[in-house]
Amino acid sequence: MLNSYYFFEILATYVEFMLLYAFCDRLFEPRFTKNKQRLVKQFLTAILTTLVTLANIVALFSYITAFVGVPMVALASSILYKEKFISIKNICIFSVTYIYYATVLCIDFLSVSFISTFFPGITGYNVLNVQNIYRIVHLVFVKSIGILVYFLMRRHLHKNVIKPEYFFYLFLISFLIKLSSFFVNQLSSLWLIEDSGIKYVAVFVHTLNIIITFLAFVITKKLTELNEAREYLHISEVLNEKQGDEYLRYSQLDTENAKIRHELKNHFLVVSQLIQEDKVDACKKYLEKCSFEEPLFHEFAQTGSDIVDMVLKSRIYLAKKSHILLNYTGVNLTNIHIEEKDICSILSNLLDNAIEACNRQAPEAKKTIDVTISEQWGLLRIEVSNTVDTPPVIKNGRIATSKADKNLHGFGLQVIKDCVKKYHGDMNFSYDEIAHTFSVALTLCLA
Repeated sequence: MLNSYYFFEILATYVEFMLLYAFCDRLFEPRFTKNKQRLVKQFLTAILTTLVTLANIVALFSYITAFVGVPMVALASSILYKEKFISIKNICIFSVTYIYYATVLCIDFLSVSFISTFFPGITGYNVLNVQNIYRIVHLVFVKSIGILVYFLMRRHLHKNVIKPEYFFYLFLISFLIKLSSFFVNQLSSLWLIEDSGIKYVAVFVHTLNIIITFLAFVITKKLTELNEAREYLHISEVLNEKQGDEYLRYSQLDTENAKIRHELKNHFLVVSQLIQEDKVDACKKYLEKCSFEEPLFHEFAQTGSDIVDMVLKSRIYLAKKSHILLNYTGVNLTNIHIEEKDICSILSNLLDNAIEACNRQAPEAKKTIDVTISEQWGLLRIEVSNTVDTPPVIKNGRIATSKADKNLHGFGLQVIKDCVKKYHGDMNFSYDEIAHTFSVALTLCLA
């Protein structure tokens, strides 16, 4: 029969599960819409609370329940969030659940160790296995500590606070902490032994385990920040190099274009002279011998930004060489407050990717690239669409590649994402099944 104590047990279990999901909410992307996510979360919490309550009727504390229950809760958590449940080095949900329960277990055992050590006549065994007022105080104390820790840590918790590959090591640490806690409790026979030395060892070990858990989180968080700093530094170097390459390319092409215009001028002078002397046959022979190269840059409507003009003119030339029609529609960018190196990186990477995608089409295919830049309500929208043979595969926010160097491919896209993030913008991919075009649309805040 259920007694009044079980209502405290049920409440404590419910709070424990909801606290876990509160941590997960800050670390992972929800799998469902807001309202559906809330309903599924409550449904899973109700099921898990019911199962734990049934287990409590059999035994309030069981090592079997602790080992079997944690993977079950992790599995339930994987239903709620998009992160991977288990892979070789990316067991995010599993790791967070394990480190959460390793911490809860250490706080539980620490509380019981204190009671057993400093209150004569009250054993840890009775607190864990007998329903009484001391167990209620213990439950209230432990859950209050958990809630306090959450509110102290939540400003440090956010998505991508820890690199996915580091979760593997957090899992190992938390698993070892659980094993050590069980070992110490077996050594002290659940605090039945009246040896104060063993009891103090139990208090020390559980305190140390809690410290190790938080140190593990802090260290992995710092390692993630260092990695991000190195990545941003590398991206900055690539941006500067990219801008330098664009100026160099433009300078070289402009020089070649000037040479062609100069040669054309000389050719026209010769032809004009031959015509004036009525030497038509000689004029025809001269024209046949001449090799007329097309100008590298055609007439192009000025955008108001030298860097944008440079990028578009050079890409129009490259596209024409590959038999690709590149169309541009845009607003005057004179008063657009975006750093030139950023818009250079965005446009050059988008257009390079689009030209590369068009070049993968069959030679006889009609290849087009459309570039549209518009501004409205303080937002700058840049959209680049190109024809494709097959729909692109987008996985984890990245476009799958067939390139041999998969690490290098996608870096340009990452540079674009960082620029978008800098201007508090957004980036979306889309595929038109009727026109067979793939589009990348960016929205940047100008304020």
